[in-house]
Amino acid sequence: MKDYTIDKVNWNTKRGRGHVLRNATVYNYFRSIINYLEQKNLTVTPILNPGEEINAQTQIKASHLTEQGMLLFTTSYDRWVNEVLEQKIAPDDYSLLDDALNKIRGLQLQY
Repeated sequence: MKDYTIDKVNWNTKRGRGHVLRNATVYNYFRSIINYLEQKNLTVTPILNPGEEINAQTQIKASHLTEQGMLLFTTSYDRWVNEVLEQKIAPDDYSLLDDALNKIRGLQLQY
């Protein structure tokens, strides 16, 4: 598989939704998605080095993700980001991602 950048901080701080997004907003959702991916074992390599902070060059690449991680990005990432940026959900509200991941993993939760 050819490696490529899926999303990068400065792509979102330079342009977005007709206005420049505040860096803090973008940095927060990047930190949040990176934490989520790592907690759910959806990465094969660390996206950040230990102690490294989010910065304008922080990026998520295809080579960082497992197959399930790639599926999550293709099915749900854009929707989750839009919800965060429109302030419909907090960056640490993972319910949309959890629902998608459960479907990907075939874990239909029954109540």
